Amino acid sequence: MAATYDFAWNDFCDWFLEMAKVELRREGATAGDRTRVWRRAAGTLADMLRLLHPIMPFITEAIWESLHATDGVVTGDDQLLMTAHWPEPGARNPDAEAEFSALAELIRSIRNARLESGLAAGQQVPLELLAEGSEDGDRAERARRYVEALARVQPFTIHATGSMTPPADGAMATPFGPAWLRSDEAAGAVTQQRQHEKERIEQSLTRLRALLANSDFTSKAPAEVVDRERTRLRVLEGELRQLGG
Repeated sequence: MAATYDFAWNDFCDWFLEMAKVELRREGATAGDRTRVWRRAAGTLADMLRLLHPIMPFITEAIWESLHATDGVVTGDDQLLMTAHWPEPGARNPDAEAEFSALAELIRSIRNARLESGLAAGQQVPLELLAEGSEDGDRAERARRYVEALARVQPFTIHATGSMTPPADGAMATPFGPAWLRSDEAAGAVTQQRQHEKERIEQSLTRLRALLANSDFTSKAPAEVVDRERTRLRVLEGELRQLGG
């Protein structure tokens, strides 16, 4: 139940539907593009209703009836949810999951900076990002329309690796490279957030280095656990370098 709730509330409502709105409003989107997005959103909702039906049967049956009347294809032409088949798990795409996680972290960082600086919710603020590598620049470009819409940034400028130096104060570490908001209100807030983030990373690095220096841990813990902690150490060291640490 907790996993289904978390998926419905966080993944589906907070992210998927908001990103779907961006796609539905996208300039140049064809009728086929919009149908594809609608079908994916409605189909995911149908699967969630199947999962939730044993726990909350009445409301899910009512929503299913409405969804079935709107588009019978996504309900598999099952008029009643109680007789619908249980959803089948699909294949996972680790690369797509990692790219989405990076996008979500970037948007959360921008939203936090906006909130702490007291910027109005609808105010557009310029964002600049210095890509750590060419692949990071490509990923940021693919994420552009979601970042601009969901983080309220305009314009979003992506600088190539090595083309400039980020500001000494005000840059935040992101999975794509250092990024900063260009506004007087945001600058001070991001500087303060940056200092807090450096302190958090330094504390985590101290803990990880001590853990990996402990021979009892490296020799007795499962290899995948040790590798995961070493990877986490490299990631944090990279984030600290972005912040000038």
